[in-house]
Amino acid sequence: MCDIGSYIVKEQNIHFEDFIKSHINSNDIEIKITGAAHLMDRNNEYMVTNMAQGFLFSIIVIIILTYFLHKSWRMVLVFILPNLIPLIIIAGIMGFAGIELKAATSLVFSIAFGVATDDTIHFISRLKIELGYGKSLIYAFKRTYFETGKPILLTTFILMGGFVSLMVSDFQSTFYFGFLICITIVIAVIADLFLLPVLLFWILGKRKK
Repeated sequence: MCDIGSYIVKEQNIHFEDFIKSHINSNDIEIKITGAAHLMDRNNEYMVTNMAQGFLFSIIVIIILTYFLHKSWRMVLVFILPNLIPLIIIAGIMGFAGIELKAATSLVFSIAFGVATDDTIHFISRLKIELGYGKSLIYAFKRTYFETGKPILLTTFILMGGFVSLMVSDFQSTFYFGFLICITIVIAVIADLFLLPVLLFWILGKRKK
């Protein structure tokens, strides 16, 4: 049969099982769906579910750690929001382009969230160091851009160089994995360099006042 997708196959399996229950006596014979294709669908479903659970768990852990470090729910929002926006955008791109959520593509969210979080930690940590020197908020942001902005951009280009190599693959899942990771990394850097400072300035500026 053609590869019509695990979602449609799952619906057809349900209809098939209903047909069996209504036409065959289960006391006489036991029927189970099996085969390599069915096992692959079950395996993909299991992997995607576990990836989603791990992703949610990592978000919860980061929220807890951020709150204990800064003692502020506003800082938790500032930390999480720039890192979730790239994932929401990439999910929209996948839906618009018809890219299925498979074992390979589901990895994009966990990896991209880790990369985006790393840049956010570097930016906020450097800003706190500059503010600890007694500098003004504007000057601290300026020094943070010079000291941390350049390494963040350089790291982004290096990571993209690694993942772009996956896009030359003829294997569809590998191509989509590299393609989606590159887009997410670019969006994450834009959010960290443009949205994150605005949110930080909004919160820290009120504290200064």
